[in-house]
Amino acid sequence: MQETDFLIGGFAKRRIGDLSDAQLDRLEVLLDQDDNDLYDWISGRSPVPPELDDDVMKLIKDFNNSS
Repeated sequence: MQETDFLIGGFAKRRIGDLSDAQLDRLEVLLDQDDNDLYDWISGRSPVPPELDDDVMKLIKDFNNSS
């Protein structure tokens, strides 16, 4: 989904260098999720599953809500 690429891509371009190795691992787990689900979670259309509702997801959501 192109919208998800935009949401995650913009975050990655600006913030990837700020992430720790552990956060990069968590980002990779998020990137393995279905694009439609990611879009819904980031946009707030659906709640993020507890196992994925971590600091990286919060950073992505905050980044996209402030842009």
